[in-house]
Amino acid sequence: MDLFSRAESSAISYGAGTVINAMATSQGCAFGIDLYTRLWLKTRQGEFKVKYTAKSADGKTLKVPDTLIRAGILEFFTSQGIEPFYSFDVSVETNIPPAKGLKSSSSTSLALMEALNGLTRSLPEYDVLNLSVLASRAAGVTMTGAYDDACACYQGGFNVTDNNENRLVKHSPVPDYQVLIWLGKGTVFSGKMKPEMFGAIKERIWRAYEWAVNGNFYKAMRLSTKAYCEVFGYDDSIVEFALDAGAEMCGLSGKGPAFHALVTPAKAQKVIDAWKAQGYKDLIFANTNNKKAGLL
Repeated sequence: MDLFSRAESSAISYGAGTVINAMATSQGCAFGIDLYTRLWLKTRQGEFKVKYTAKSADGKTLKVPDTLIRAGILEFFTSQGIEPFYSFDVSVETNIPPAKGLKSSSSTSLALMEALNGLTRSLPEYDVLNLSVLASRAAGVTMTGAYDDACACYQGGFNVTDNNENRLVKHSPVPDYQVLIWLGKGTVFSGKMKPEMFGAIKERIWRAYEWAVNGNFYKAMRLSTKAYCEVFGYDDSIVEFALDAGAEMCGLSGKGPAFHALVTPAKAQKVIDAWKAQGYKDLIFANTNNKKAGLL
């Protein structure tokens, strides 16, 4: 049986930032950023094998294991009710720094599912989204399933979610802001987080969630950032520097170490100068995103 109607497919997914980290309560909120993951795949019938390569936007090879790609392909075949009998060549180009809290895993998983579905056109769009979450869980790259992150990578905008039920509670467009990102020091992997780390902050995160449901994303981001910085041991002074310089919002992205500031173009340079004056110099620049992921 030939499952695929074509042998090649490609897709794009986007990055995201955090309003509320879902690790404490499984209720989260994320927003779209126009950082991207582009993925190309080729298939041929035969023994199940995966060849995976990844590079940054400037052409540097990324040493990323194929665990997530394998998990995603297997989840896709499971959804079709058959065993895998194809080999896959998968290549990725991305400008999302890995293990910084900017949703590189969610973006890759989603781009993979979009490309796989492009071979068959057999799945409704939200099944593609849900399969990407299952793949992230199976690969151990997320603690909560990251449905909030997947929604933001998929459709942009603000996304308030219940990650226990893979349910989108609220979606609204995100204003057109520049996103200034300080990458922080080192890398942090979500799969190493444990639920017992977050007991002391649950009440505050529930309050932040209520604010996000009511559209107060500024207050939600500020409270979530304050709480998680206490847990992770981050100094959140960078947030005050950005807000004092005119940023609309600023907070910790995911489990960090990156922080992002949403700013109007008129205030961007002032925030950049304020950060650099305090030693926050490892910066990248993006914009908010309301575009959907899809086939290339």
